[in-house]
Amino acid sequence: EHQHAEDCYDANGNLICQQEEHTHSEECTRELLDCTREEHTHTLQCFSNPEADLETEEDWKKTIPTGEELKDKTVREQIVMVSQSQKGYKESDKNYQVENETEKKGITRYGQWDQDPYEDWTGAYARFVLHYAGVDTADAKKSASDWLEQLHQAESLNNAEEAEPGDVLFVYDSSDHLKTGIVEEKMDTTIKALMGNWDIEVKEQSFNAADEAVHSIWKPVETEQKPEEETPAEPVEPKP
Repeated sequence: EHQHAEDCYDANGNLICQQEEHTHSEECTRELLDCTREEHTHTLQCFSNPEADLETEEDWKKTIPTGEELKDKTVREQIVMVSQSQKGYKESDKNYQVENETEKKGITRYGQWDQDPYEDWTGAYARFVLHYAGVDTADAKKSASDWLEQLHQAESLNNAEEAEPGDVLFVYDSSDHLKTGIVEEKMDTTIKALMGNWDIEVKEQSFNAADEAVHSIWKPVETEQKPEEETPAEPVEPKP
């Protein structure tokens, strides 16, 4: 920017300045982008909030029955109680990772407990429940399919007809994805269970034990024997 002044002229008033007069206008300016990131096109991952729905052990312990509530319960009853406390829990729709450009994997408390926050959490849910009911699953494989294969190799699987409350149920959903759940109740051939990652939540479902989608069950504890019913004494006929 320059405006001619006295020193731009000689003693005779002749212009000796080599600069042209110029006043800055909007055409002379440009906006500087104050950004340290490389230029990119936003994808679905850009809208994920990595700070959302983070939990600690202290947080999720508040959602399960207390030691006092579990006191004097059998292991199977404790398993069912812990599983029921998780009913309705959903994976995060704010904090997620993206697979195959469009498939979102939301963070869950079960993944955080399992130190794999964005994992397919159906198996982690069942192991979380067993852990807080006092059943050790430290050696169990992480994914549901690997865990099922591990139990198959160990010959530890049973037919679903033998299901009892507290058992782990393996079922294929309508998309042929293997899911795991905790058996709540068995009535004749109907099994009611709380399934992990069923439509991205802990959801109660009922199955026919004979359905081909129902793969098998695993008994984390031995069948608890019920006390034998006393046979009523035969009436004694009075002596004549």
